Amino acid sequence: MNKIIYKYEIPLLSPEGVVIKLPKGAKILYAGMQRVNLRSETEFETRIFIWAMVDPDAELEPRTIHTVYTGVEFSQSAEYISSFIDEHTRLVYHIFVGV
Repeated sequence: MNKIIYKYEIPLLSPEGVVIKLPKGAKILYAGMQRVNLRSETEFETRIFIWAMVDPDAELEPRTIHTVYTGVEFSQSAEYISSFIDEHTRLVYHIFVGV
């Protein structure tokens, strides 16, 4: 069973959570922002991603990812993954995952 690290884009703000499909047993390693080129080298935007260590042959399972910034209430019980600062807005985002 070989492992590989994949990157998954998640919505900017999703306190209620968004469901994404990850390979069963995936271990989320990090969450952060990354600049994405749009149509040219000068056109870009910053998006939120998670990086997970996965078995690429494993069956997919739904995982709920919650993205909140400091001061936003959310009621889901979920495991903390990471926090990071948006360098443009100076907001601090916090990423949680549930099953």
